[in-house]
Amino acid sequence: MRVRPLTPHDIPAVLNINRVGAPGVTFLTADEIDHMKSQGFHFWVIEDIAGVILGYLSACQYPENPDTSEYQGEAYLALQDVIQGPFLYVDQIAIRASNRRQGLAKILYRKAGDWALQCKLPILACEVNVQPPNPVSTALHQSLEFKPLKNISVSDGTVVCLMSKELTPYDKSAQTPLPLIWEQEGKNF
Repeated sequence: MRVRPLTPHDIPAVLNINRVGAPGVTFLTADEIDHMKSQGFHFWVIEDIAGVILGYLSACQYPENPDTSEYQGEAYLALQDVIQGPFLYVDQIAIRASNRRQGLAKILYRKAGDWALQCKLPILACEVNVQPPNPVSTALHQSLEFKPLKNISVSDGTVVCLMSKELTPYDKSAQTPLPLIWEQEGKNF
């Protein structure tokens, strides 16, 4: 398995995973992904040894860089009111249906957490659908020690639970420290 930044070649696979993931994730188009990237969003994909995209994660940081200052996602804005200090907001995470329950979402979250720590963002934040319920996502986030902060209703009628997790450089469930080396645009950092 390899986690790396999204490339234009990956977008069709990401869109397919996105469509199958609904209603757990918001529907995306290629233009929306391009627009989100122009606003400072980071997209990572996880692929198998053959290069097949198995899942993706999209995130942006707060306080935002100048590119993300236009982003008006309701959960993102609400999180700014309940979290004191900088954080990495995970907007979407989705895994191919045939590859769920294999720990891939945890690997993507580990990547996001490692990147956040390197950027001095000590908190991961997200939202999970409460109405309609998404029990798989709720269980995943509870297993990763995300804590519920507040439920909010959003404009599409969905109720979401805002959640956060304080980051440390080591995963408590691992026997050894996790490496902070990941591929980013062909470079290791």
